Amino acid sequence: MRSSVHARPSVGRFPSVRTTLLPVILLVCLLPACEDDSVAPNPDAHFRAKQVWKLAGVHDYDFTQRRDCYCVLGGREVRLEVRGDSLRSGILMADSSALSKELLQSYCTVDSLFSYIEMARAANPASLVVEYDSLLGYPRRISVDFSVNVADDEFIYWSSDLKTR
Repeated sequence: MRSSVHARPSVGRFPSVRTTLLPVILLVCLLPACEDDSVAPNPDAHFRAKQVWKLAGVHDYDFTQRRDCYCVLGGREVRLEVRGDSLRSGILMADSSALSKELLQSYCTVDSLFSYIEMARAANPASLVVEYDSLLGYPRRISVDFSVNVADDEFIYWSSDLKTR
């Protein structure tokens, strides 16, 4: 958007409401956006969610995971099979192709997601937002931006459709 400034004589004129109130309104509206609420998720909520997951005693499950990042398979959903708390296999949902062992290592079990949150929190990121499943406690969404000054370092894990086995 382009703006132009026109010089007008201001003899005997008061500044317009537009020019005096607009900056004040913008400042009041944008001030809450500067708060640092998203830097670390509530540690109590994290602890409770992790406890719910542990108490559920789930060690064998399948779930869908998507990583939004500038990485291999970024933005593509994968169905993961976890047995004995270890990733056994992964299927790319778009074409049902199996992930190689190398690509499978890029994905996380639920326990690994909890560890990732703890690692991210310890790194003091610019932003860390986590949403937990209300029933089983596993992280449904982890969004991390490690530095506002670095482009393309954002990383989001989406996890859904967890089925116990």
